[in-house]
Amino acid sequence: SQDTALVISSSGTNIVPVEMAEIFQKNGIKVVALVTKEHSEASSSKRTDGKKLTDFADLVLDTGAPVGDAMVTVDGLDTPVSPGSTVGGAAIVNCLKAETAQLLTQAGRPPKVLSAAAVVGSERAVELFEAAYDEHAHRLAKMYQQVGIPSYVSDSF
Repeated sequence: SQDTALVISSSGTNIVPVEMAEIFQKNGIKVVALVTKEHSEASSSKRTDGKKLTDFADLVLDTGAPVGDAMVTVDGLDTPVSPGSTVGGAAIVNCLKAETAQLLTQAGRPPKVLSAAAVVGSERAVELFEAAYDEHAHRLAKMYQQVGIPSYVSDSF
């Protein structure tokens, strides 16, 4: 398969993302895990076999946040707030998007990109939005079909 799944879980220990990664990997879909490595290593898996998201990942990306994820202390509050994984994760995902767009464009297959109406005009923004999400729905439906999940997306793409 040429598909790759990005599975995100700060702790990497919750059942749903771990099982998603396991299913993808069993079906030949490469798995990129976006986790908070220190937090994941300090956390226990919710699965009875102890496996974590990183056990089913072909590549692991680390948000760089600390154990517990929260990074801001507030006077008078006994626990920190504001997860660092949000900042690190958003930066990583946006870097992946930019690099992917560059590589696809260099290969002569520029991606459909969502653009603000203020930049491209209202009509073009709607056109780009619909085209991007139509393509996304069909790609996702194909990947779901590959792993045995039914899809209700029309084949007329």
